[in-house]
Amino acid sequence: MPHTDESVQVHPEDLRRQLGIDAALRRAAITAIAAIFVLLAVVPSSQSETAAAILLLACGGLWLALSLTTARTARQMAHFQELAARDPRGAEALLRTLMRRYPLHRSVRLLLHYRVASLRHRQMRFDVASPLCQAILAERRGVPREARAHLLAMLVEASLYHGDTWGAYHALSTLHAMKLTLNETLEKMALQVNYEIAVGRDDLPIESITTTLAMAELLPPPLFGALHVTLWAAAARCGHTALADWLLARAHLLCSEDQIRQLAQGAWMPKVAERPH
Repeated sequence: MPHTDESVQVHPEDLRRQLGIDAALRRAAITAIAAIFVLLAVVPSSQSETAAAILLLACGGLWLALSLTTARTARQMAHFQELAARDPRGAEALLRTLMRRYPLHRSVRLLLHYRVASLRHRQMRFDVASPLCQAILAERRGVPREARAHLLAMLVEASLYHGDTWGAYHALSTLHAMKLTLNETLEKMALQVNYEIAVGRDDLPIESITTTLAMAELLPPPLFGALHVTLWAAAARCGHTALADWLLARAHLLCSEDQIRQLAQGAWMPKVAERPH
């Protein structure tokens, strides 16, 4: 989707500011609830029944309002991916609405910014997505492991797209240190192949091509086909003509002629899959 004025404008500093506002409002609410209980303790017994009823209602209403804001936001975000695929403008409008809500639980606020980063990454607006990914990863609390792995994968992909091999290496190294699911391991493998080729080591993925292709059978067809085209180019540069011909023949079974041409000309591989949470 092209960048339009309808797109939600979110910057890394917005995350810290919004987390700070959320925390301040929650502290204020807790202070107010504590004050209510103090008042209940000091109100004269002759007035206690009426005062207790009013103050307890105020306390319950305040707590309910805080909980409902977060619960409603989390529920709306659960279907965001479907909405983004079906109605991009509607997805942007939803993000704009949710960003204005306060206070949100820390994990929900981080999830909201994660969705923005994922959406911008799919739009190949890496200049926006990458700083958001880094800002979310810098938060030590509230980021689920699955989201952290996906954020790192997006950073690797964006870094390679921009020729930033050091940034890709750093994100890949962090991914290597994590315990990953099968799908995450497969995505990491594909990114590793692209990284090795980007740093001029065509020989490395060719040396391990048997293991790589055996694992790659489990990849979605677009990624599997893209990997064949990538390995074909590496094999050809290494002088392995027979292997290159075989890889190209398999690529034709998985990709269209136009896709193969785009990949061979340096167009970027399909985006890493967004997590379903």
